[in-house]
Amino acid sequence: MTKKANIDKSSIIKLAKEGKTPTQMAVIFGVHRQTIHAHCKEHGINIRDYHFCHDFFQKIDSEEKSYWLGYFFADGCINMSSNSYKVDLTSKDIDHIKLWHKSIKSIRPIYRNRKIYGVSTHVSQKMFNDLKRHGCVERKSLILEFPTTVPKKLLHHFVRGYFDGDGCISDGGGKRSKTKPTICICGTKKFISGMISHCPIKLHFYSRKGQKIFVAQSSRRVTVTRFYNWMYKDATIFMERKKTKFETLMGSNNFE
Repeated sequence: MTKKANIDKSSIIKLAKEGKTPTQMAVIFGVHRQTIHAHCKEHGINIRDYHFCHDFFQKIDSEEKSYWLGYFFADGCINMSSNSYKVDLTSKDIDHIKLWHKSIKSIRPIYRNRKIYGVSTHVSQKMFNDLKRHGCVERKSLILEFPTTVPKKLLHHFVRGYFDGDGCISDGGGKRSKTKPTICICGTKKFISGMISHCPIKLHFYSRKGQKIFVAQSSRRVTVTRFYNWMYKDATIFMERKKTKFETLMGSNNFE
């Protein structure tokens, strides 16, 4: 029996899930790297499908996990079809998708959708189930609820992640030389009302006429400032352009 015959599919997949590269696997099995590639081709194994932290969302116990859970609630998608558990994340900011890949130690490529959005796709039953358990369910646009599994001390990181996906800071359409910085966060009624009840900053809550979209909003200087300070407290992960816009508008001499 050759060394190649002693390497089975389950062993390769197990090592791939642990983050081992073909070169590292070759050392473990005592064979040439090409032998590992030959086995992968023979069994239809794509190492990149497995080489990432499948258990990233198992427990929300850090800024990083809380932030990305919030971002998934806004711009993520989970889908099961043909026994394939897909976990997708999209963003106009390719660098932000790269940051997500860095967080989960992924080597998968990032695809472009219509040359506008960056798309990250991973296949993982573990991550799929964990996201679903935290409330990031399939076809969530009209049924999403605020999570109950995020510790209170990490909620501002979760909200920041969601804000980076479905929130905005604008000048409020101020006329002449005046600007009126306005924060706006959109979502389902249950999600937005849940967020407001957990957020220490008082936000205005309303529904968009003729739509099933609800909004948390404020144009008051003191509220916008407090929301910024709360949301970005101890932050190391955030979307650069939104934070910069926040600070640009808040630093304006015309800020009412």
